[in-house]
Amino acid sequence: MIKKNLNFYAVILAGGKGVRFWPLSRYQQPKQLLKIFGNYSLLQHCFLRIAKLIAIENIYVVTNQDYFHPIKYQLKDLGFYLDNIIVEPEPKNTAAAIGLVAKIIFKKNKNAILSIFPSDHFIKREKSFLSVLKKALDFSRNNKMVIFGIKPSRIETAYGYIKASETSSNSFLKVYKFIEKPKKSIAKRLIKFENVFWNSGIFVWKASVLLEQIRKFMPRLYFVLCQEGDSLKKGWQDLEPISIDYGILEKSKKNLYVARFDCGWTDLGNWSTLDLVLKKDKNNNAIAADAITVDTINTTIWGGHHLIVALGLKDMIVADTPDALLVCPKEYAQRVSEVVEILKSQNRIEYLSSRLVNRPWGSYFVLNESKGFKIKIVDVFPHRRLSLQLHHKRSEHWIIVKGIATVTIENKIYKLKSNQSIYVPAGSKHRVANEQDKQLTFIEVQVGSYLGEDDIERFEDDYERHQEKKNCPHHPLMVIKNRKKDYLI
Repeated sequence: MIKKNLNFYAVILAGGKGVRFWPLSRYQQPKQLLKIFGNYSLLQHCFLRIAKLIAIENIYVVTNQDYFHPIKYQLKDLGFYLDNIIVEPEPKNTAAAIGLVAKIIFKKNKNAILSIFPSDHFIKREKSFLSVLKKALDFSRNNKMVIFGIKPSRIETAYGYIKASETSSNSFLKVYKFIEKPKKSIAKRLIKFENVFWNSGIFVWKASVLLEQIRKFMPRLYFVLCQEGDSLKKGWQDLEPISIDYGILEKSKKNLYVARFDCGWTDLGNWSTLDLVLKKDKNNNAIAADAITVDTINTTIWGGHHLIVALGLKDMIVADTPDALLVCPKEYAQRVSEVVEILKSQNRIEYLSSRLVNRPWGSYFVLNESKGFKIKIVDVFPHRRLSLQLHHKRSEHWIIVKGIATVTIENKIYKLKSNQSIYVPAGSKHRVANEQDKQLTFIEVQVGSYLGEDDIERFEDDYERHQEKKNCPHHPLMVIKNRKKDYLI
């Protein structure tokens, strides 16, 4: 077992929207919260990987208010300290996010050494990764700043490149130059050099060293970080969004080093990168779906709700979800974000969410929706319950399909089994709970003049969502307090 140094800290960046993974990733369910491989989400994989070296109480997650609750309920059952979720007042890119957490940790431990991780990476060889991380943490004791560099394995224009000032077998090489997302012709030349690496977005440095660099190169951000309460919130709003790479690293060369990092790393930044994670068939197709392929080569297929037949495709991406289908050449994978911007500008619901919506208590799937009605399949996890709530503009009919539902309507409680149903009038306080050890499934039919998810008034909620709109306790700049009631589902 690796001995854990209490001066070592980890910060997971989990506020991104993952727009290049649309239609699987949506604004309300970003990429880092998805189970793309294995039984855990990308965020959960990241946390469990880091926890093998860093003490759990020293692992922090920084995100925005929209993702606070899903992150909380993905990590709490893994032993994560809910105190360590840091919510930005509003997204301002990585320099502000990392500076904010560095300031919080530095106040607790002046000797803290931080390791910074994106939440959406795949690392195949974890033991090698932990070995490099341990060396980098030790190396940073002497005020060194470290970037994890990946030896390029292909021509890639979506990554930033780092050129070291030397070519040697040393574990840490002095950084000479950054090349940001080069053209294909330049990338083709760069990958031939032994001292050129991809920038993985994984960094290690002392909290004190980073804050000093922020003071020197980003004085406005440093000034804001020194504020408290409303002064900090007001100053934060005026900050220019900028990455840690542009804001600090490209200006701080004196003590900046690149760590050789060869651990089977993949940045799951877009659909084409799934090729590096999924198993391939004999025609080099990466398939995660019920699919039939005929004369199809080097194609990525993702689905789960329909049979997908690919006939005569080459170098394509097919991503199928219940309400949207993406088909594009692999060379267009980076441009999926442009589609998301179009959807957003047109106020399309496909930008915001999908028909399958995850909640802390379970999930629901929208079967059909038209003017005046909506039909859902609702799944409730064992020993979870929805909030005590009412709707002003719709009534609901619930038909139990599987399990036993404990239903509260006003002051009456009902026990409903499979093939039983109940009517919930508009304006009545109601709640459904699953008090059993097995999943509860029911069909919900909504009827009314307005069926939006915001037609809800919560009175009691195990997940504190009734506090989101007014005096939200975790926004902005609040470290979440670990209340016992968080666990009373």
